[in-house]
Amino acid sequence: MRRRWACAGWMFALTWCVAGCSSADDSAPHCSSTADTPALDATKKLALLTTAEKTTLCDWGACYLGGYGTTLSCANGTAASVAHDQQTCLQQSSVSSSCEATVQDQIDCIQAVHANSCEATLFGDGSCSRLLDCVL
Repeated sequence: MRRRWACAGWMFALTWCVAGCSSADDSAPHCSSTADTPALDATKKLALLTTAEKTTLCDWGACYLGGYGTTLSCANGTAASVAHDQQTCLQQSSVSSSCEATVQDQIDCIQAVHANSCEATLFGDGSCSRLLDCVL
């Protein structure tokens, strides 16, 4: 079975709260009022994000996709997985300094995965293609 990885956490915590996630863990995001986009400069390059900005993007993405640890399954047996937790998302969010992808590219990818997780993946329909150079 081939596993497709969504862009969420960055996909990584792929991430964006459909299921109304919340937790007693103070580090877990409260997703009841998740916005359509995170409160970040959409034009900022992912490589230039501060840890606080990465945390905001991770939490927004996780909530938008149903919460940390969510698996979005497809009829053909593939799945897109959201990072297990915030720490994992932050570890997976590191990109090279040459990465040209922006916060908006990440938002677009996460929204595409949310709309159709079985097609919109890093190697899927192209919605996440701007992120590909950043993770390879």
